[in-house]
Amino acid sequence: LAASNIAFSVNSLVFLPMLGLNIGLSSLVGQAMGRGRVDEAERVTANTLRLAFVYMLPLALFIAVAAGPLMDIFAPGDMTPEAFAPVRSLGMKLLYFIAVYSLVDAGNIVYFGALKGAGDTLGIMYLLLGGLVFLLILPIVVLKQAGMATVINYWLVFTLYVMILAVGAMFRFHRRGWRRIRVVETSAGTPLQSPNRLVQGRNWSRPGPGGRGQSPHAIKSASTTEEPGRCPGPRRGK
Repeated sequence: LAASNIAFSVNSLVFLPMLGLNIGLSSLVGQAMGRGRVDEAERVTANTLRLAFVYMLPLALFIAVAAGPLMDIFAPGDMTPEAFAPVRSLGMKLLYFIAVYSLVDAGNIVYFGALKGAGDTLGIMYLLLGGLVFLLILPIVVLKQAGMATVINYWLVFTLYVMILAVGAMFRFHRRGWRRIRVVETSAGTPLQSPNRLVQGRNWSRPGPGGRGQSPHAIKSASTTEEPGRCPGPRRGK
């Protein structure tokens, strides 16, 4: 238990910055999808994936090389080195697991962030639920029934879970079914366009005289001619 707690403490240093990338990517992909720019969403995802590996690769190598010194940081002051040696030995093996699955977990976090931003929450639910049942719960039950319930085997199951989940998220993203999802739509069922496209296409939101569209400049001029102290709105005839 002590070795697992130390390993998870080190893992949190790896995971928390990646969580920031996940949230930021979700926002950027959602904005791109709202503008109808699917190509921009794919480009942002690819750039974030490169940034994640630039961060994760040196960190994973550092954890693998410095597993022993990292465990020594957490050694209690009131415990002798001989008493801490079993915890240190087991903890180093667990840190090797973290170094291996952290590389794959980078793609896992990025692809899930992109799918979430694109609105493919149903696919995320299927992946997480299926992975939880078939890759975590069932293998752990089998290990217990077979009398092989050890810490190393539990971490091996967890590592395989993270890696297979990352492969599933990658395939889900590259199938491009999320490209057809429209989270924000107009009344006509078309994607919400950016203001620049509305101006270029003369798709004005306020009708002008004769039922035709009115330019933003005309709308601004009309709004400035309103009498002070009165709310703009339709005027009633006398």
